Amino acid sequence: PDPLGGDGAGGGSAATGGAAPSVDLFKWLEPRRMTTICRRWDTDRTDAIQHAWFNGIGYVAWENVWGIWNGVTPRDGELLRRVQTLLRFLGGEGLLTSDEWEPHAATAQPGLVFASRFAAAAGRRRMAGAGRGRAAGLVDDVIAQKDSQPQAPTQPQPQARTQPGAASTATVAAEPWTAPLQGGCAVQTAWTLVERAGKDWPASTPMLEVDDTSFSGCTFYDLYHGTTLQPTPVPGAGKLTLAFALEAHGVGGVLATGSSALSTLAPMLSRMANMTAAPLSSFDAVWRAAHQVRVPSTEPDPITHNAAPAGAVAVPASLGFDFKCAGSVIEPFDEPSRASLGIDVRFEWEDLARNEHERASMPIRAFYLDRAPVSMERYARYLRNTGYAPADASNFLREWPDWRKQVFPAGNASVPVTGVSLAEARAFCRWADGRLPTSVEWQYAAQAGNAANVYPWGASDDLSKRPVPVHTGQTPAPVDSTTLEDGANPLGIVDLIGNVWQYTDSEYADAHTRFVLLRGGSLYQPLAASDFQNWYFGSSTDSDPRYTFSPQKRPGGAVRLDRHAKYFLMGASYERAATLGFRCAYNKGAATPTSVPPAPPTPPASPRAPFFGSFFFYIVWFGVCLAGLGYGLIVLHARAEAHLEKLRSRGGVSYLPSAPQEQSPMLDTGGASGAPRATMGGDGLGVQTAPGASSSSTSHATCLQGEDGWFGSTS
Repeated sequence: PDPLGGDGAGGGSAATGGAAPSVDLFKWLEPRRMTTICRRWDTDRTDAIQHAWFNGIGYVAWENVWGIWNGVTPRDGELLRRVQTLLRFLGGEGLLTSDEWEPHAATAQPGLVFASRFAAAAGRRRMAGAGRGRAAGLVDDVIAQKDSQPQAPTQPQPQARTQPGAASTATVAAEPWTAPLQGGCAVQTAWTLVERAGKDWPASTPMLEVDDTSFSGCTFYDLYHGTTLQPTPVPGAGKLTLAFALEAHGVGGVLATGSSALSTLAPMLSRMANMTAAPLSSFDAVWRAAHQVRVPSTEPDPITHNAAPAGAVAVPASLGFDFKCAGSVIEPFDEPSRASLGIDVRFEWEDLARNEHERASMPIRAFYLDRAPVSMERYARYLRNTGYAPADASNFLREWPDWRKQVFPAGNASVPVTGVSLAEARAFCRWADGRLPTSVEWQYAAQAGNAANVYPWGASDDLSKRPVPVHTGQTPAPVDSTTLEDGANPLGIVDLIGNVWQYTDSEYADAHTRFVLLRGGSLYQPLAASDFQNWYFGSSTDSDPRYTFSPQKRPGGAVRLDRHAKYFLMGASYERAATLGFRCAYNKGAATPTSVPPAPPTPPASPRAPFFGSFFFYIVWFGVCLAGLGYGLIVLHARAEAHLEKLRSRGGVSYLPSAPQEQSPMLDTGGASGAPRATMGGDGLGVQTAPGASSSSTSHATCLQGEDGWFGSTS
């Protein structure tokens, strides 16, 4: 590949795109130019980080890309941490801005391991703004010459000198000199290496060969591992071989310097030794998209209506709505990767956030929807009835000078209200016995159930049926909804696109961001001066001839019924926008009162309080019950006594009071008279026949329980 390849996009460094890393063009022309590489949509950042290390430039660690989370993997994060530590050290030593930068310096593993060489004369540290660079010679069409003559050490202040290859009036600051490095090392040099073969190299692998004479007296350090290297002479070649380990898809760094650098070098070597103790392969390299979830509503369930509320229209139910929608994101441009990056939103039936959404035969319940967005007059009535005033009124109803008096600007009764937050829009709909529609409900109602209607009036745009967009200047005020009757859809719903964005109740969040889906697009559609891409919030239309799209870029087209936009929620004052309104939806069903019905009238009090139900009634009732219970117990006791007396009169029973016994219950027929005796131990029950009583072989004992003990009989 062309070693000078670059994308030229505003100073951003080029992608590598091959085994050999590319050279940053801007830095090649002017080494003092500290460019950065920005590859925000990479899920594997190894190549970009290696590119930054190879060129000695910066890297933009961008994870939250306009609310789309593209997180750095632990492996890439660890590689970046190590690289930025080394870059800061080498930058502090003045090596990364060296005129002697040599990209693609020779290595002992050509085609597999690549290196850049940054050299500076011993003791010479570049100050900010110093140095001539390659651009001067190129601009003047002359051979770039190096100013190799040092200033006199006795002159500590920088002296102006004429820029070679330029007019005599062009001067740059001289490069101040410090004391030469001790230890005889004439050239302080750093090598930045990248491993592109995808294999681990052991510490015995030769990686660099350097000239023995040029680096006489230098000590070599493995910057990445924080160790000292022992060069091996190449017999008869005047070369030194440096061997050290490299990790697969990793980086390496070598520094040749004198002993005077040890004061700053030693702490860094110790830090790098600790940092690289764990190999990069031990860190997770799997990229994962952020998991989005629908934010559950905390609002109470709204009541149902059996008729359309004032200003609303009925939206019939459907069992077969073919839902198809797309987000209006600007990036990423690469279509094949869009579906896997987790961009836009993840609807409940999807496994991953994506920009294009489709679901066939989607069931939709019947509901009611406001015919037009909530107007200023209607919102003023809400303020009067509730007395609402936000604690932080920043941007609240910014177009209403007298909102605290519940007065809207004259002549704007039917103009959509703007300058309210998502919570304030929800509060209004709750007050109106409704709610915000979901994004799917909004589209279903706007398309009148027909997915082919990408505009309220059909399949193609008609600029005469919606407000004329404003592309420049300040944000215009919305137009009166009553002037947009020509743009009504088949259900009679008006003001659907091109006037104000409209809140929905579709709120989502991941671990890093929270947003709500907006619909409809706005009147204000600013355009960028460049035709590269319109970086403003996506509100352009596919049919607008004044908007030029780059052929390879995807158009926004947000002013359509099958487009939505993500609106990030960062606080009420930020959500209140002059281009954002809302309309309410209402649940359809059996009639439910909108307020608590009044209690029935209380009958007039009687002159005399009734007896039944009074306190005295319950006292009497309790006494009667207690008397009845006592009478029953008396009757029962009398009957028991009568029965006992009857048994006694027959002469065959003796009553034995309870007395402790140790025998078990038994029938004893071994008495002197042969008459049976019933005895029971434990509780002291005993029944026996009296002397002289008749004893028969058919006699049996009967035991009964009375209030005072047990009694028995024989027959």
